[in-house]
Amino acid sequence: MKRLGAMVAVAAVLAASVAMAGPLQQERVSATAKWVVHVDVEGLLASDLVGAILKQEKVAGEVAKGVAKLVDEIGCDPTKDIKAVTAYGTSFGKEQGVVIIQAKFDREKVLAKVTKADDHKETTYGDSTI
Repeated sequence: MKRLGAMVAVAAVLAASVAMAGPLQQERVSATAKWVVHVDVEGLLASDLVGAILKQEKVAGEVAKGVAKLVDEIGCDPTKDIKAVTAYGTSFGKEQGVVIIQAKFDREKVLAKVTKADDHKETTYGDSTI
């Protein structure tokens, strides 16, 4: 699970500098992907159903707590800053996959969390450190 969390954080760091809309961007998914999951978070949050759920007092309180924690930990308000989440894999094995999070967040806070992971490793891909 720690590895998945690290993969998510790294994917978020890589996606941070690109401003994109919520719909699936197929060019970001490998042509050899065996599975794909995409959530248009912007569209979901704008829906009448989610809007009604978030207006419920009990839900609103829990959401506010979670949002405050994420803002503190990674500088991201998921109700405003996350545009989309895409996950895919080229196989069905455990811990096999890529997660792309299109969001605005505090890059330094995310990197600080990622580097603390026990299984943290860095590699170079083109001009980027992953």
